[in-house]
Amino acid sequence: MCFEDRVPLDWALSRKASRSPEEAALALRRWIALLAPDVVINEKVTRRCRKGARTIALIEALTWEAAQHGVHDIAVERRQLFANKYEEAAALAERFSELAPLTPKPRRIWDKEPLKTTYFEAAALALAVIDGPAEV
Repeated sequence: MCFEDRVPLDWALSRKASRSPEEAALALRRWIALLAPDVVINEKVTRRCRKGARTIALIEALTWEAAQHGVHDIAVERRQLFANKYEEAAALAERFSELAPLTPKPRRIWDKEPLKTTYFEAAALALAVIDGPAEV
């Protein structure tokens, strides 16, 4: 997700980028060429983080790729300010009406998590930097 002046400018997902660290780095390289960001924000990997080894490798590849292009990388610890991801998505959709059509519906326990939650996780990480620690 790309923000400009605290407003979402562009948002895109790449399933291909999630397949390997190399694909993630390639996708970021393309987005850097297209959007010329000042900062890349990733989730901070901590011991409390519940990310798997594959996801951690993707985050590390993105951090490395940002550094290769002189783009500042900020690692943000994921804060839980809402009871669940769906409440967080609804609050973010209220703040950014352009994201409202992407708001995921709560899943049943046996369903896979909707891919759309990724947009709102990215927005929440970005806002942790944009707004500082007090707001979402």
